[in-house]
Amino acid sequence: MMPIKWSRNHSTLGLSEKCFKKKPSRLHILVEQVSCHMKKYYILVQVYRHKTIDYNLRFRIIAALINFK
Repeated sequence: MMPIKWSRNHSTLGLSEKCFKKKPSRLHILVEQVSCHMKKYYILVQVYRHKTIDYNLRFRIIAALINFK
């Protein structure tokens, strides 16, 4: 879902356009915050060189720790 962009031809966005634009921006902020928390544990930053099963397990454990906060 792409937000509506403001153009120079129009003076301002309408009320419905502003409401439509807020929903993706809130989701975007939430996703960026969660990825920042995951990067603190270096699970998304570095290349994982072990088995995929171990990666999935550790990823889920870290995600559970972040959700627990």
